[in-house]
Amino acid sequence: MEQLAGQYPDLDIVAVAGRSSLDRSAAEADRLGLDGVLWGYDDELWATYQVFGQPTGFLITGDDRLLDGPRYRISDETSLRDGFDALLAAGT
Repeated sequence: MEQLAGQYPDLDIVAVAGRSSLDRSAAEADRLGLDGVLWGYDDELWATYQVFGQPTGFLITGDDRLLDGPRYRISDETSLRDGFDALLAAGT
């Protein structure tokens, strides 16, 4: 995700950790070197979107619509690129 984030400067890429602790998540974010990706910790957001495990992601447009259904499985670079392209096409 980090490598692609730099190729999509018009998108805000956000990673939300949960079901752990802020300290453990911060250490993992540091280990991954998530430059260009905003991240935070929020268990409540996981509950809101019924996220039960990773990798699960959501494509949310600039006007707060979920794109491509309620859940988007992020499995590889091609899926990420397709999703980011779909967000741009939706006019975020």
